[in-house]
Amino acid sequence: MTKICHISDTHGKFPKLNGNFDIILHTGDFFPKSVYRQAGNFDKEKEFEIYWLYENLNIIKKWLTKPFLFVLGNHDFVPPSFFQNILNEANIEAYNLHDKIFSYHDYNFYGFPYVNYINGNFKYELNQFEMFDKVKEFEFLANQAYIDVIAAHSPVYNILDSGFGNVHMANALFYGIHRDLKPKLYACGHIHESHGILTYKDIIYSNAATIQNIIEI
Repeated sequence: MTKICHISDTHGKFPKLNGNFDIILHTGDFFPKSVYRQAGNFDKEKEFEIYWLYENLNIIKKWLTKPFLFVLGNHDFVPPSFFQNILNEANIEAYNLHDKIFSYHDYNFYGFPYVNYINGNFKYELNQFEMFDKVKEFEFLANQAYIDVIAAHSPVYNILDSGFGNVHMANALFYGIHRDLKPKLYACGHIHESHGILTYKDIIYSNAATIQNIIEI
């Protein structure tokens, strides 16, 4: 059994991580917001996030006291491989999960950072055709090996995904596929208003946007 401390949507903050756990799983929106993204200047946003990362590296090192597995989110413009390398160079045990099956202590993780199209000012937002292609890529890899944990930024449709006005805002294309695969855990964030944890048809769903969930698998 492994205890996972699931966090998400920390947006540049370092909340105290309570309880006993073996690994930390972050499902996106690690970095703080800035005015550059709102202005559509993605290069400046990336520069801002890299500068922030170096400025806060010592704090991050003290905060991440356990192995750190991550997928990024729509507010994160730093490339995931670069992010992992900087953390590793600081002697932080960090693993990028993006678009691959990653095995850790006999558990298979898959990272899916993509979200439904919002307005063109975010990272990893896809239209329905692009999302279809990414879901098919995931499905192909998922047929090669059992996936214990899907680490996605977005929830699946109709499960911990209600935003303002009780509108479902998540990925509908993922719904049937993930149910057929029957992972032990679907970990996500993105929709702050629906954070929480539930079990449905033997799958644990954890939306840890702005909160912390401890999950044992």
